[in-house]
Amino acid sequence: MAFVRVRTIRKRRYRYLQWSYRSGGKVKTGSLYLGPEEGFFSRNFKIKPSGIPAGREDDLLAQYNKMVEDEQKARDAVMEKMHEAYGMKMGPSNPTPVEKEAAPTAPSDDASEPSA
Repeated sequence: MAFVRVRTIRKRRYRYLQWSYRSGGKVKTGSLYLGPEEGFFSRNFKIKPSGIPAGREDDLLAQYNKMVEDEQKARDAVMEKMHEAYGMKMGPSNPTPVEKEAAPTAPSDDASEPSA
C-alpha cells in the first residue's frame, strides 16, 4: 500500500510517495519525490487531503504498477536463467506441506531365526 510521507530536510518539509515490497524474503521500501510541502508545489497545484496533487494519482499509480511489473519480470527472468543453467526449478513462494506416507518397516532379524 502506498502512502505519502513528509520528510524534514534542513528545516524544510518535502513530500514523498512511499511503498513497501518484498525482495529476497526481506521487506524493503521505495519512494518517489513529489515536491515540497509548501511553496511552489502548494501554490500552483490543488493538493488533495492525501497529499498528492489533483490529477497525478493515476500517473503515480501507473508508475508504481509498472515498477512492480518490471520487478516481477526481472525475477522471472532470473528464475528462468537458473533453471537453464543449473536445472533448478523454484516452486511457489508459499508452498503447502505434503503429507508423506510412513515407509513399511522391515522385519527384525530376531523374528527370522528359529529359537532353540
